[in-house]
Amino acid sequence: MVIIFPNVTHEHIKQDVPNTEMISVISTPEFFTGFYPELITKRPKNTYIPAEQVSDTVRYAFDKLVDASFTPGALVGWTYVILSELLPQLELISARAVDGFHLAPSLISYIDENFKKPLTIRYLANEFGYSSSYVTHVFYDQLKIPFRTYLTAVRAEHAAKLIRSTSKTLTEIAYECGYSSTNTFCRCFKKHFSVTPSEYKKITKKDSE
Repeated sequence: MVIIFPNVTHEHIKQDVPNTEMISVISTPEFFTGFYPELITKRPKNTYIPAEQVSDTVRYAFDKLVDASFTPGALVGWTYVILSELLPQLELISARAVDGFHLAPSLISYIDENFKKPLTIRYLANEFGYSSSYVTHVFYDQLKIPFRTYLTAVRAEHAAKLIRSTSKTLTEIAYECGYSSTNTFCRCFKKHFSVTPSEYKKITKKDSE
């Protein structure tokens, strides 16, 4: 069995094994946090529970959940039964530790694909549903690099590629890389490459010749 807690990125693939089926129960944690507050404050270190540790009670409860004729109250009740059997078997750790581990690559992937947008820490926080201070913490604690430094690097590398491979003007490149002004673009580019875009263009042109 697998238990996925709220806000944890996950992927589980059903293998093609004869005579097997997958049953998924998706529920809002608000139904259960009165009895299980750890659903919000903690995360499982390992989401898997081996088959031999799944009791007959849990199997019976799942059979009942499959019965679509049950009322919502009954569905919640059987889910309580399942959680009461399974949660004690999980090693729970701080939610921040797990969330940061899973959030970091998601942030990097999002920036790499959306660097042309007017990205800020607040923008990312709203996009992923976290506080600005927590997203800042993930960059420093998990990625070991400030958000602005990483964003500048991504934009500068893309700008350098455009300078080398296209005939676009620096103004066009600036806007295509997410900058609202050429002055800001030139300042950030020089911070990353130690030369201005114009100087970089001359250097690459000379090298190609």
